[in-house]
Amino acid sequence: MKYQNIEIKKLPKSEAEITGEIPVETIDKEKERTLRKFTQEAELPGFRKGKVPEKVVAEQLGDLKILQEAAFTCLENAWPEILTEAKLPIFGEPYVSITKLVANTPVGFKIKVYLIPEVTLSNYKKIASTAMSVEEKITVTEKDIEDVILEIRKRKVHDKLHETNESHDHEKFVEEVKEEGLPHVDDVFVKSIGDFKDVADFKEKIKENVTKEREWKAKEKKRGAMVDTLIAEAKMEIPEILIEGELDRMLAQFKGDVERAGTTYEKYLEHIKKTESDIKKDWRESAEKRAQLQLIISKIAEAEKIEPEKDQLEKEVEHILKQHKDVDVSRARAYVHMVLTNEKVMQWLEGQK
Repeated sequence: MKYQNIEIKKLPKSEAEITGEIPVETIDKEKERTLRKFTQEAELPGFRKGKVPEKVVAEQLGDLKILQEAAFTCLENAWPEILTEAKLPIFGEPYVSITKLVANTPVGFKIKVYLIPEVTLSNYKKIASTAMSVEEKITVTEKDIEDVILEIRKRKVHDKLHETNESHDHEKFVEEVKEEGLPHVDDVFVKSIGDFKDVADFKEKIKENVTKEREWKAKEKKRGAMVDTLIAEAKMEIPEILIEGELDRMLAQFKGDVERAGTTYEKYLEHIKKTESDIKKDWRESAEKRAQLQLIISKIAEAEKIEPEKDQLEKEVEHILKQHKDVDVSRARAYVHMVLTNEKVMQWLEGQK
């Protein structure tokens, strides 16, 4: 018998604890194998490698060392089978520990596992339909267009100032700006900043761009309202490991953004006078919401049989592998599958008008 007295206890936040014992006879057999292994590897003065008597090796190691090694080996061999027999919806790595280690008595152990949370969804189709049916009138006034043009004119002046400053003629340029002010908007000006036929075409393109931006913001606002309601009305217990995983992903992305901005993560923390623990504390609520949303999306994808296109999946995986040669293929595929599935579910929800 490898183990005995197995007990399973459900814990809050979708966690479980499995306790049990490894019988004395199993430990004794493993102690014999452990001693033989140490003996084969032992090197002591006066003996060739592997020729040291077992009794001498046992005295050198001590009974506790041999018992510890035997107990850990037994537990390492037993816990996969224990988890299989427990028939729990486990994800992530278990935390395995020995709780009792005394000679000539069963070895006590504990295995802490995270369970795939049970998610009870409300009427997600109705929630999506209600949120996405909200109509927001998109208008772009003449003043909106003129405000954009003013910013473009100011930027043009700024760029010219920068160029002049680099050529050590800063004072002369300031005088010119004072005299001439901002550049006049005419056909010559608009053609100098882009592929525009004339001023009218320039203004029309600005109107189109502002309209698209506001439509995108309106869509994101509706999507945000839908997500907030989905989370608020769903029932689930989030394991700590999921929240920590989201925090790690958020931090990794943020560190990349900071480095691309031309500084280091350490310098940024020093500048804002915060530690990484402070950042995690500030972001914890957002990380919990992201973890909840991921569980909700996965549940909807399962219920509605939503899967990403195979060709698109492989194409995106191939792209990641080209960019990052050392990435694990299975991890890359799992990540891409999640991202594509998430977007397909969100698009499906948005179509429930």
